[in-house]
Amino acid sequence: MKQVDKLIKLIKAYGKKKRIYFFFDYDGVLTPIQSNPATSYLETNIKRGLVSLSTNPLYKVAIVSGR
Repeated sequence: MKQVDKLIKLIKAYGKKKRIYFFFDYDGVLTPIQSNPATSYLETNIKRGLVSLSTNPLYKVAIVSGR
C-alpha cells in the first residue's frame, strides 16, 4: 500500500469525529522545487487528492508557499 493510501485511510478513520485542518507547502512538498515558480505544476493525482479532501465538510485544506 502506498504511503498516500495509508494516509488517506488514517484520515478517513480519524476524521469521522473531528474536524481536521491540513496545511500543505506547495514548493518542495506537493511539487518538486523549481528555480522558476511559474514552471511548478501539481500532478493530477495530487490535485485529485486535494480536491477530494477539500470537498469533505470536516476537512479544511490550505496550501502555503514561502515564495
